[in-house]
Amino acid sequence: MKLLRIENLVVIAYALIVGLCFLLLDPEQRRTGDVFLGLLSLSIYAFSFRVWHRIAPRSSSLFLSLHAAVVVLLLLPTRPTLVAGILLPIPLLFSAIFCAQRERGKALVEWLAEKKFSNLRHVSAALLEKLGSSNHWRCYSNTMALGDGRQVPYLFWQGEMEGRTTINGRPTNVREPLIAFSFAQGDVGERLIEELERMEQDKLTVFQRLRPSNQSNCPYLVDRVSDGSFVVAWSNPHLVATVRERLAMLRQLLDRGSA
Repeated sequence: MKLLRIENLVVIAYALIVGLCFLLLDPEQRRTGDVFLGLLSLSIYAFSFRVWHRIAPRSSSLFLSLHAAVVVLLLLPTRPTLVAGILLPIPLLFSAIFCAQRERGKALVEWLAEKKFSNLRHVSAALLEKLGSSNHWRCYSNTMALGDGRQVPYLFWQGEMEGRTTINGRPTNVREPLIAFSFAQGDVGERLIEELERMEQDKLTVFQRLRPSNQSNCPYLVDRVSDGSFVVAWSNPHLVATVRERLAMLRQLLDRGSA
């Protein structure tokens, strides 16, 4: 059940703690008491733990333990008031941001090496043109094991699309992360291609487009290439969790097609 995932349990548990403290503390303590001020400071991390856990699962678990220890300090009758309530939450938050960014930068590289992806330097010109040669693509090769024992070779692509936007009235350069997968059409068949074509964003209903997660799951490119390849690409962050999700979805569709 999705509700029982750790990121959801953290939010539920913290909401219960804050709610109980709000009910048990008198009005003066709610406004100026170190317990409630400390809990509010820590809530920035707790209620955004879903994002932290996705970006950096190792460091997010460590800092979750540290935050839990501070919560215990806040609730102890003999708590170190100044330290637990005011001084600890802010440095913990900045330390968590630093460690998460550091882990995020290394996690995908380590995961690709762990899963034995091979860096592919020479790629099909037709496939690269279809993906957009200006999008700074890096390409890796691997094989996918299906339920029937068949091994399907594929390429994983990691790229960035450069663009410009306006922030606070100033033109700013931005980079949008992209990921893609390509297969030989003969290895995957028309059923997979048709399934992914139905997932494209312009196929969503008006009500489906109201949910951001539906749009992020939609590929922006599903197409056949003149060299005999088939490619599907998403505008998604370069996170291990995201790549795993996309691979699991592709494997499920391929298993369904071969059943």
